Amino acid sequence: FSGGYRAVAFSLARGGVGERIAGVLLLDAVYGDVKLFADWILSRWHDGFFVSLGGPSTAKWQDELHQILAARQRRPRGWVPARIRPGTQALVSVPTEHNALPKDGQPAMPLLTMLRRIRLTP
Repeated sequence: FSGGYRAVAFSLARGGVGERIAGVLLLDAVYGDVKLFADWILSRWHDGFFVSLGGPSTAKWQDELHQILAARQRRPRGWVPARIRPGTQALVSVPTEHNALPKDGQPAMPLLTMLRRIRLTP
């Protein structure tokens, strides 16, 4: 959530852990380091997942991330799927204000909802 994006982005890019991370869930947290996120998403398009809910305060960077992926012929979903599996990539725009997003989300209680939807095996 929020400023935690920086630690996540650099963890994905450096230190050799990027390939060991199954997926990323972000709540209104893409405030920069867009290229680092894009590189990880592209490298793990089929075997990792990336779901980012972005409110009005992160719309600019979410859009930038979407454009980078689209330029590489990759189109992330615009909604949170019923099952989050390896290969799920979603950049979801929500109208919820920053401080309300972790609880009110869309979906409601987004972190709990998304965690319940993760399926790492068939």
